[in-house]
Amino acid sequence: MNYWYQRTAFLHLSPAGREIFGQTPDSRSFEVFVEWADELGLWVLHERFNDATNSVRLVKWSHFDSAVLDVIQEEPEPVKVIGFRGRNTAKNQ
Repeated sequence: MNYWYQRTAFLHLSPAGREIFGQTPDSRSFEVFVEWADELGLWVLHERFNDATNSVRLVKWSHFDSAVLDVIQEEPEPVKVIGFRGRNTAKNQ
């Protein structure tokens, strides 16, 4: 569930779903900002009133028929290691 926290997603909805989100009937998909996800579904930003108050809408998991995800894996940063020389290194021989 944490994957969806504060991310954008594209929704492909039925005509009724597009109408609820205020999209035109001929729009194929549109981008939303997911505030968070839980066992009920995706809570997407509907309207931002100020820095402390947002209005969100729920897209229930039970309404998902299928999903296609393009996940971009970020390369982890290399671990910074401090090296030490042992007694048997070439410099000490």
